[in-house]
Amino acid sequence: MLINELTSNFEKCQQLLNSISGSISSKAMTVEGQKRKLEESKQLLNQRRDLITQYRSSVEELITSDR
Repeated sequence: MLINELTSNFEKCQQLLNSISGSISSKAMTVEGQKRKLEESKQLLNQRRDLITQYRSSVEELITSDR
């Protein structure tokens, strides 16, 4: 169960990284485009941080349950 959850969280992190990368390269290089891109990147990075926190918590839980 936890392994599946960890795998799922890891895949979500990868998707977010790919999304950030695609978002950055596809936006227009206007001031408004840059502002929009910055805001989107901040949101995606916050989501990524939350997923990493969940992932870390799951790993710690897995390690603790193995003892």
